[in-house]
Amino acid sequence: MALTYRQNEILEYLKKTKYAKINELAQKLFVSDATIRRELTELKKLGLLDRNHGGAVIVDSANEIALHIRYERDPKDKRETANVALPKLPDFNTVFFDNSSTAYIIAQMMDLKYKTVVTNGISLATDLCKRENINVIMPGGNLLSNTNSLTGAFATKCIADIHFGLVLCSCAAITPDGAFENSIEQAELKRVALENGTNRILLVDKNKFKNTASFRTLPLKSYSAIFTNADDETLEQFASLKGVHIINK
Repeated sequence: MALTYRQNEILEYLKKTKYAKINELAQKLFVSDATIRRELTELKKLGLLDRNHGGAVIVDSANEIALHIRYERDPKDKRETANVALPKLPDFNTVFFDNSSTAYIIAQMMDLKYKTVVTNGISLATDLCKRENINVIMPGGNLLSNTNSLTGAFATKCIADIHFGLVLCSCAAITPDGAFENSIEQAELKRVALENGTNRILLVDKNKFKNTASFRTLPLKSYSAIFTNADDETLEQFASLKGVHIINK
């Protein structure tokens, strides 16, 4: 299920305030206390907040939204981005996919027969292992229920021991300074995978150019290519960057 407009409003408010009482949220959203309680219950089930003393508190991982929610958020843009990248991908024997919804989409579109696939995304690994003649590898590590992925120091160490012919990653946000993640653990894991890759591909739908995030993975010139469905006007701010290859057609 995708987040409702009201649930998004609650999360955005809590990101600013960190904590809010039920009656405070009810007044802000012009609904009853009972309605807010129901919304908070659903958000707690998704691991995006905790209930506390008659209110709600944002959790540290709230920006790492569950995969099925991210998949349903702007699916057309993610598929457009995947379609830009797909015909331009180089040959490879071993590929790493991160746990992003865009990587999940492009993996479904690729012929991975007789390839070795490494991913920290549990949903993607589960889907790929149902297909014939694909060698699927997952790192160990901390299981995050809200993102259905493995991360942390142990997962990063597992990734560090593998060389990849191709690395396909997305990001939480992109600026001329680099690609950014919402958690330091995700940024570090992706950084290690990318540094072990011959061809480093960043997949960025146009909405990521509007986002902000705290932890830089790599500067943009470190990627072999950046594929996006963003228009030329959005990409103007990147035009003067040397050694940065952004492809949107």
